[in-house]
Amino acid sequence: LPDPSPVIDLLYAYRKSQILFAACELGVFEALVGGAKSLGTLAAELKANADALERLLGGCVGLGLLVHT
Repeated sequence: LPDPSPVIDLLYAYRKSQILFAACELGVFEALVGGAKSLGTLAAELKANADALERLLGGCVGLGLLVHT
């Protein structure tokens, strides 16, 4: 069987880029320029679903784009 690594690498790269794009589109980074905010405050400010935003923020932390405080 051929080595699946190149395809798997592409899939992970796509997922990572989608996390970054979603955070940018929502304005996550701009909203946090002044400092940390609670999930509820950030979700209200961004008009985002808190559960979905929590998953997105977790992805950003996992990629090193944000730091959990």
